Amino acid sequence: MDFTPSCKRRRTVKHEKNVLLELYPHDLQMYKVPPKGEIKLVEFQDLTLERQKVLQLLEIALAQQHKSLDELKQAFRNSLKKEGFHHYARLITAEGCSSHNDIDLEARRKDHISHFVMRLAYCLKAELQQKMLSLETELFKLRFSSLDKEGLTQFLATSGLHYTPVSKEFKDENRDKLITSTTKDGDFDSINFYEMSFHEVNELICDRRVFVKKGIAYVPQKDLISVFVQHFKNNLATELNIAKKSLMVNLEDDDRLQTFLKALPECYAGMSKVVWQSENTPISKLDDLSKTSYPLCMRVMHEHLKSTHHLRNTGRLQYQLFLKGIGVSLEDNIEFWRTELCKNPQLTDDKFSKEYLYQIRYNYGKLGRRVDYRPHGCNKLILDPVGAGEVHGCPYKHWDVDSLTKKLADCKIAPSDIGEITRLSKEGHYILACTKFFESSHKQMPGNMFMHPNAYYAESRKILNKDELKGKLTFTAIYFLVRYNSVMLYLCTLIVCKRKNYVLIEHK
Repeated sequence: MDFTPSCKRRRTVKHEKNVLLELYPHDLQMYKVPPKGEIKLVEFQDLTLERQKVLQLLEIALAQQHKSLDELKQAFRNSLKKEGFHHYARLITAEGCSSHNDIDLEARRKDHISHFVMRLAYCLKAELQQKMLSLETELFKLRFSSLDKEGLTQFLATSGLHYTPVSKEFKDENRDKLITSTTKDGDFDSINFYEMSFHEVNELICDRRVFVKKGIAYVPQKDLISVFVQHFKNNLATELNIAKKSLMVNLEDDDRLQTFLKALPECYAGMSKVVWQSENTPISKLDDLSKTSYPLCMRVMHEHLKSTHHLRNTGRLQYQLFLKGIGVSLEDNIEFWRTELCKNPQLTDDKFSKEYLYQIRYNYGKLGRRVDYRPHGCNKLILDPVGAGEVHGCPYKHWDVDSLTKKLADCKIAPSDIGEITRLSKEGHYILACTKFFESSHKQMPGNMFMHPNAYYAESRKILNKDELKGKLTFTAIYFLVRYNSVMLYLCTLIVCKRKNYVLIEHK
């Protein structure tokens, strides 16, 4: 209980608000200054997982091919509100500096911190860098488009990009040229034009949407979005590479911390993972379940195992953990693999016990380090390399269009849906392709978004067998973070953030 006098508490709250207002005077920023101060580890984790899901919602909205930026913005904002991300929904339509209440300041603070934490997780691999670069740039573009005139003026002042509006005399002298190249006559008097080097407006020049004179481009206010989006993208790309080099130097001599950081992208991209604990799933039902409730990645491995009686090491690991996650007991998992692998004439029961039994028991935490291993999430399957003769991983990522099309047809997916799935796959929207596969297979959208094969399975079972599963299937939400002791976790985050002068409080 807080016994601090009320007048003192009011002064403290007012002081904190003044500090936040000084740090965050605007709804939008270029993220050039890293956050400082203290944050509890649990909030550190929560903010990152939340932003990851926000970016996933944006990816879904972008794939829906909306006709205009405003239409995209509205659809994205609606999905944010539906998922309970009200801070982000507020920022999407924020005008810049028209409001500075407590909710506005807290939204800006969360936005600032979560962006920088995401950099830590996504800087280590080029593919992850590109993913973050693409989605964060689109997010910035949507928010920039919401700024009103005052918000834009203040953003110009705080962004570090000093563009000067031209004088009224210059506008009058070049009125016809400015109107012809940039705007309509009716809007001319109310629009500010900003001068900058023509090197900064390549896109506008290519589209013939800007007046250029003696190497200087005169950009109307409405087209500044192109300039700032490009600056934002270039700056973020540079910062991600700097972060990568800094992390590799700091962690060069500590394998444990390297392992921790390399695992973070999977934790973040998998978002809030779910463990399914249900009554035992009989292995006698796996053939039927593979056709009705498996995601394509697990269906491919199951069918390959049944037809060839063989699966390479990574495939065995992924499928064994998936079976564990859907409720197959250790004993049944062993029996399933023994039965299938020993159908190969070259594999005896004794050889199975020597070469394969240990891994299954190890995955259930019965041997070795005795860790209760979790099933792999989508990001892990997407990023893991797949060699010749291997069938693990994500089919939407690793298969060519012809192979994917044939497999989808074998799964009796409608031809129109096959076209949509392959399009999403080619464009790199692997999760959305999987979601479309689910929709086509079940004739309805999943009730919840998923980025995990076991989440796909659980959604399928809820739809196909609601009555049977009612009251039997329990969901335990967990954050799938690598488990180190609190001291190691503190040291890791301290080293990671040392360059940024960012201090984390160990959560007890």
